[in-house]
Amino acid sequence: MSLGLYAALVHRREHHRRRRQALAGLRAMWLNLRHRPEAWARVDGETVEARVLLVANNAYELSLFSLGARERLDEGRLHLYAAKGVLPRTWEEQAGERFALDAPGARLAAAIDGEPVELETPLELAIERGALRVLLPRAQN
Repeated sequence: MSLGLYAALVHRREHHRRRRQALAGLRAMWLNLRHRPEAWARVDGETVEARVLLVANNAYELSLFSLGARERLDEGRLHLYAAKGVLPRTWEEQAGERFALDAPGARLAAAIDGEPVELETPLELAIERGALRVLLPRAQN
């Protein structure tokens, strides 16, 4: 789940896509860079100020060339990343099995798997170990 700049970008892109405007993603990025919204929230009671907040299932490698790469999928921890810049060079990270996230206003613009959503705050984010089952084909003899 993403909050802040990326979430605003996804929401604007969908708004312009519905209006059938060409290059909706680029237009949304330009408008967001001009407006420069900062996401701020309280995570477990502590204020977090950032342009982008990302909550991920398992640790992500966050670099320019491998945004979203994960070494493993079975760690069983949530990771919250906060960045202050438009093109973040550094991320502040917290890890745990549960986060309580609150923000001003009743609804919070977010993006889940690249899709725009609005969530009611406060949010309780928790990991469910082993909730996803993966079926693999049998090996041929």
